Amino acid sequence: MGTRLIGQGLDLATDDPCLWSLRRPETVLSVHRDDLKAGSQMLTSNSFGANSQWLAKFGLASQMKAINRAAVELARRAFAESGITGKVIGSIGPWALSEQSNAQEQVAALLDSGADLILFETCNLVQAKLAANWFGHEIQKPIWISIWNWGDQPEELAKELEQKNISNWGMNCISDIAQILDTFKQLNDHHLSATILKPSNINPLELVDLSLQCQSLGGLYFGGCCGTTSDHITGLSHLFRNPF
Repeated sequence: MGTRLIGQGLDLATDDPCLWSLRRPETVLSVHRDDLKAGSQMLTSNSFGANSQWLAKFGLASQMKAINRAAVELARRAFAESGITGKVIGSIGPWALSEQSNAQEQVAALLDSGADLILFETCNLVQAKLAANWFGHEIQKPIWISIWNWGDQPEELAKELEQKNISNWGMNCISDIAQILDTFKQLNDHHLSATILKPSNINPLELVDLSLQCQSLGGLYFGGCCGTTSDHITGLSHLFRNPF
């Protein structure tokens, strides 16, 4: 979402993608519409940076609930307009995990707004453990965690996530295909398969090929992170149908 809004004129020096859910909702909605036309079955809310501490940089911490609510509602609206049934993923970026209360209030805002599940994405190892410890057994909706670098022993973290009742885990915001495949293979070998794949900055054909390989290693949910577009979704939609 972020890089696509940058393509529509967003300047990260003075603005943030999540703010456009209120400032330019039609632009955010157009991204969701494009993805649904391309074959998406899930939409990620435009809420990656919508936690109070991050929003305070813009003097907008008081708008945290409104921004998260708007992000979920825009994704819901896109589904309703298209006549497609799908799930809204409540996206939370790593900055929310700076403090437990900071993360808790964003999780609550997204769930109260109707998100079907919560995705903590672009986490490092420490952040992933915090998210699992704080939320794994605390809320009724599924919790997903996506990590950009699992390190040398990914199975150790996956065991912790499983024990903490995390529904799905995987990788995002990484373009190193060899590293992605190595992580998926290690986890699959330990019967702790990664199920989420959202790589950055690879072309649509590479994404299709990578997704097929990751599917053979336990992958279930496929999309794109930075630098990907609806063209990537088009390629995936020809391969994967109805994952729910």
